[in-house]
Amino acid sequence: MWRPWLALWRLLGCFALACFLFLFLGLALRQARESGWGLDHPLPPAEAPASQIPFLGITVDLLGVEPASRQADLSRLRATGFDWVRQRFAWAQIEPEPAHLAWAESDELLTAIDKAGLVPVAVLDGSPAWARAPVDVGAYENALAPPADPQDFARFAGQFAARYGRQVRFYQLWDEPNIAPHWGNRHIEPVEYAQLLRAAAVAIRQADPDAVILLAALAPTADRGHTAIDEVYFLQRLYAAGAAPFFDAVAVQSFGFGEAPEDGRERLAVLNLQRAKLIRRAMLAAGDGETPIWLVRYGWNTRQDSPWGTVTPADQVDFAGQTLRIAWQWPWLAAAGWMVDRPSASTDDPLWGYALRAELAQTLASWRSPAGGRMQPGGQG
Repeated sequence: MWRPWLALWRLLGCFALACFLFLFLGLALRQARESGWGLDHPLPPAEAPASQIPFLGITVDLLGVEPASRQADLSRLRATGFDWVRQRFAWAQIEPEPAHLAWAESDELLTAIDKAGLVPVAVLDGSPAWARAPVDVGAYENALAPPADPQDFARFAGQFAARYGRQVRFYQLWDEPNIAPHWGNRHIEPVEYAQLLRAAAVAIRQADPDAVILLAALAPTADRGHTAIDEVYFLQRLYAAGAAPFFDAVAVQSFGFGEAPEDGRERLAVLNLQRAKLIRRAMLAAGDGETPIWLVRYGWNTRQDSPWGTVTPADQVDFAGQTLRIAWQWPWLAAAGWMVDRPSASTDDPLWGYALRAELAQTLASWRSPAGGRMQPGGQG
């Protein structure tokens, strides 16, 4: 009489045990992933050109700044411990009319960067009105739109490399093409960016065979729609479009938003520092484990009106130091750059919540050594 019930209880017990084991294995797998399992093989070769960059850098916006002030800023950054600076060079400013190239400001800035002993990372981005498609001019003017013909941008990029090849080795081609308005008044399209990347990379390498090409720094987003595509899917589409031969490093921007750098969650819906690991996994899945990643911009914002999350000034400083300790342990990551020194925007802009304050600079300076370069925590080379 009790045998059917006993059999049922045994069956339920086995089912419960199976569910427990399934849950346990799932949690164990997640823990293993979030601890970095599977990310370190293969690794980018240490001698790869894209790995030959000092570890610590920062984004600047110094075009148009008075020369004495600009040189003082660059010297201050070098003394703080930064070794490279990432500067945008807008195509529209250099070539406002076809074949009329104005090099004076970029000449002066790159000379100043060299004088300060810093390595320039040149971001080539934006378009002049004459090169844009009709949808991106007139009432819908968009200076961040791509050109109607990628070859127009390629010619400019090649001319830039021919002029500055002795001063510039690292070129980032475009910025944040995975979100609006950085791809004009149109839908985000990875294949179109891949075509632009290919044309410009070929032109730069012809003019400067020693050039190192960085993929456009992709914006962190959880969206996947017409005006924003998450950076993991965007990168997957680039690989599918055959873009891999035309970049030497992948540039990412893993802002902390409101999460601590030690938040280990690796999920598309979570915007945190660890999203760099999701990019790395996408690269491995594409068979591209030997290309390094550059964390070209990271940071936490202290402004209450920040759309990128808000942290206290004390946490910002603490998180900056933690990030360098974490990032140093990622052997596939070649460089880490703080978000910005001083934004060019007005002081009421929330971007100023990322600005390099004295306390923050002191924390980042602890990574400096007499020899410079990529340093271990505590200043040991």
